[in-house]
Amino acid sequence: CANKGGARTIETLEGFLNSHEFSYLGWVRGKGYLEGEITKDQKGLKRAQEIGDKIVQLLKPHD
Repeated sequence: CANKGGARTIETLEGFLNSHEFSYLGWVRGKGYLEGEITKDQKGLKRAQEIGDKIVQLLKPHD
């Protein structure tokens, strides 16, 4: 199945990041084939927003 390679790639990247003590914020895998189709993947867009929010929180100065 064509979708299986994405999951394995994410697992490999997660292992690399963890072994080199990088912050791991999660993953997003959107689905789309035609141009612009990825923007219709509501689950992927929601997950991307959640991870973006995590990044903003990490970069905010804590006074």
